[in-house]
Amino acid sequence: MLGVLFLTATCGHVVLFLARFAEMGYLSDILPFNAAFFYPQNPVGGKTPSDNWTVPMMSAVFWPSLVCFGIFPWFRRRNYELFRYSHYMSVILVPAILWHATNAWYFVLPGVLLWTVDRVVRLCGACEGVQVQEMEPLEAAVATTTITTTEEAQETKKKQKKPTPAERVTKVAFTWPGQARTHSPSMFVVVNFPQISLNEWHPFSLSSSPLDSTATIHVKDMGEESFSGRLHKLALAASNLPHGVVMNVQGPYGSRVNLHESQEVVLVAGGIGITPMVSALRCAVQQGLRAKHSKLRRLRLVWVARSPGVFDMFAKELSIQAAGLPFPVEISLFCSSCSGSSPEDGSGAGILGPITAARPNFQQIFEKESPGGEQLLVLACGPAAMVAECEKAAHSASADFEDWSFVL
Repeated sequence: MLGVLFLTATCGHVVLFLARFAEMGYLSDILPFNAAFFYPQNPVGGKTPSDNWTVPMMSAVFWPSLVCFGIFPWFRRRNYELFRYSHYMSVILVPAILWHATNAWYFVLPGVLLWTVDRVVRLCGACEGVQVQEMEPLEAAVATTTITTTEEAQETKKKQKKPTPAERVTKVAFTWPGQARTHSPSMFVVVNFPQISLNEWHPFSLSSSPLDSTATIHVKDMGEESFSGRLHKLALAASNLPHGVVMNVQGPYGSRVNLHESQEVVLVAGGIGITPMVSALRCAVQQGLRAKHSKLRRLRLVWVARSPGVFDMFAKELSIQAAGLPFPVEISLFCSSCSGSSPEDGSGAGILGPITAARPNFQQIFEKESPGGEQLLVLACGPAAMVAECEKAAHSASADFEDWSFVL
């Protein structure tokens, strides 16, 4: 928000001075790299010219900054490196501002100090040793099917089955000093794999609990040429690397979360949006086994995926020890691309339990979770359409709602 306000104020400053130069008849004097600059020392009726060469210098710096800070952020989802590295334009912009407006230092100094501290902390974090304990390529086939009960229909279904590209996920388990700084579930890290790229850093949610000794991330393959696709290829070849997989980590980042402050909690995940929910579920269970006092009375995970095989990818992480917990835990699985239950498509039952071949009715789920009017907290992470539907249903059920889908 501060960046948006700064950019808006700067644009207003530039537009007003453009109008002033046009009024004086010297509009071209404000162009970048224009040494023949004229502006009266007394702006009101003055004739004595000034030699403030920092004005065209600032103009030369401003327009590239406008592109870097005003346009490139819109492409951060498609090209995170462009978004990330273009922000280093501030290293040029800030000194130029201080040179152009000598009294601006007390406006700029607080932000510069915070930025400097942040960069130093990130650098120190990136220099910490990271040991990759496990790198596992996971895969689940996806098929859209129509389920019936007769043998003839089953044969027809097999012929009409239209397989779609398999869903691939790369699991990375690692140990690092930063695990001690992971204070809450739903936190994320920014990771780099030099064997893929020296300059690419990408944010991913931690799927491990803060109380786990080993941190994990699960990265969905978004295509062969994408960073996540190359990470999956690296996982396939990891056993053949003479020196193993090299990994750098910055973080963790995220706000403090305590599920034990709520009475009823429903975690809603769509696809790979399960990662922060796995972290939250594991942390809540681990804390529940240790805590003497907790407001939490019930915890439920609702997970929607396109393929039943996706659920099995997280079977190890979601296999929890419920005995001795002061609250019940329920995991509800929904397969959105299945229209029934059969051994052929894998729906019906999985390692984690029964699988419903349908999309969940969030309205009914939330109303069922708080029949007595208990305060219900709904946390959602997944596709935007699912999160919007979930939010609407939560508000209709008078439940508190939080969107855990982070966007950098």
